[in-house]
Amino acid sequence: MESQKLEIQINELADKIDVPLGLIPKINEANDYAKPFIDVGVGDIFYYVIRECGVEYERILYKDKDELLYRIFKDITFEMVANDELKNRNNHQDFRIILFKKQEELMRLLDDHWGGLIKSENDKYME
Repeated sequence: MESQKLEIQINELADKIDVPLGLIPKINEANDYAKPFIDVGVGDIFYYVIRECGVEYERILYKDKDELLYRIFKDITFEMVANDELKNRNNHQDFRIILFKKQEELMRLLDDHWGGLIKSENDKYME
């Protein structure tokens, strides 16, 4: 039941920013392609997992669904804007400026607080 609620919530958020289906992590559906997926544990426990060729590179425990959603969309929006920036690269400008600004805009569309969080994180890379 919890996994169905989470899937609905992820899909509703993804629709707000037109996330390509291939970027949305599967729930309780492991893969070996280094594509994130979500394991739903007992109660309010979630794992964000990245595995490739049978080796787990990340398995992060989240007890707060909002923190999990932030992580999911932080990764999704980064991939979206990185792909877009690469296609439209301006060699006379620091690509990070455009990339981080666009990621912040997308995150703010999902949740204003998330936009502020990602801005703070990305600002550290610009120092």
